[in-house]
Amino acid sequence: MESLEGVDFERWVLPLSGGYDSRGILLFIKNTIGTPDNLKAITWGLEKSQGEKDNDAYVAKELASSVGVKHKYYHTDISQEPLEVVFDRFLFCSEGRIDHIAGYMDGMSIWKQLHDEGVDGAIRGDEGFGEFPVSSGLTVRNLVGCGLCSDYKNLSQVINEFGFPPQEMPVELRQKKGEAFYAWRDRLHQEYRIPTVLAALSDIKCSYLEQINPLLSRSVLDAVRSFPDDLRTDKYLLKNIVESMEPSISFAVKAANANPKDILREKECVDLMRSEISSDYSTELFGSGFADRIISGLKVGEDELRRQSMKGLVSSLLPISVKNRLRDTVARPSVDGNVLAFRVFMIIKMHKMLTLDASRMADLQHRAADEARAAIEPELTPSVNIMV
Repeated sequence: MESLEGVDFERWVLPLSGGYDSRGILLFIKNTIGTPDNLKAITWGLEKSQGEKDNDAYVAKELASSVGVKHKYYHTDISQEPLEVVFDRFLFCSEGRIDHIAGYMDGMSIWKQLHDEGVDGAIRGDEGFGEFPVSSGLTVRNLVGCGLCSDYKNLSQVINEFGFPPQEMPVELRQKKGEAFYAWRDRLHQEYRIPTVLAALSDIKCSYLEQINPLLSRSVLDAVRSFPDDLRTDKYLLKNIVESMEPSISFAVKAANANPKDILREKECVDLMRSEISSDYSTELFGSGFADRIISGLKVGEDELRRQSMKGLVSSLLPISVKNRLRDTVARPSVDGNVLAFRVFMIIKMHKMLTLDASRMADLQHRAADEARAAIEPELTPSVNIMV
């Protein structure tokens, strides 16, 4: 693969899941330059996920073994550190740009360990081969993570209740005249999702390692942009190519990491979010009443987790076309109350962090100016000779 020329596989790792993208990279390497002896694959997730068939962790290990590459599994189970320390480190590395906390509950231990082991970077599988089927502007925006508050039932209520300004799509991201939904969908994926959502995820790791994305090379994206809608939708062409390659290991249908909603419903997490959101600092940012509104949506406990799991199971069994039709008509989506609270929690914590940084920077600038002034003042003071 062109974009991997010159990569020292001794010092780079390939994150491997049970899906198509990273498998495609592994098999493209194998079929073009052969399987390098020093190529190493890694997978991360909950410790228990390794034994679950159809899980990313299980499938990735089986695939690596079949291809003949070394494989190591890293656990993302909750760190023994205080939860606030784990969240603060995540915010520091992510700059508060994304709320995907599930893969980082180990307190960034995976990435620190890789850095300490001398790993320079990771070969990631971000791609632009095409998104799921869509049926409206609403499903296009939500699919690529570009939804507006007005698209969500509970967010639009909060916006109206507390007088926040309405959101508008930037002109360059709006659907163009004559642009079909499928074309707009994949343009938003490349112009918004990759440089905003996926870049935010990448930058978390870039606190420790470099990254390269071979499937985002110019030649690959130019080819994808020439495909008709049917070859792009749901990555149809990529999936067909990868499925035709050996070994024919089944694909994963379960994620190895914990469900973020499960994490955010743990009592310790709920207590931490409630404390921050109800603080005086929060009131200064958002005004009175806002904290109570957000806190009222918090849920905690196993019963709630089971209800949500059942709801998710039912949703997973519905065809995408049916779910899209429901979203477009009767089932206007809502943001989970605990997810919303976590995002507010992130805003408060990041505001504190950035305000402190700005204050420290101002102090450093004043100190530097004082030192520079002190250094030149003797030269500016005229000498006086007193003759006796």
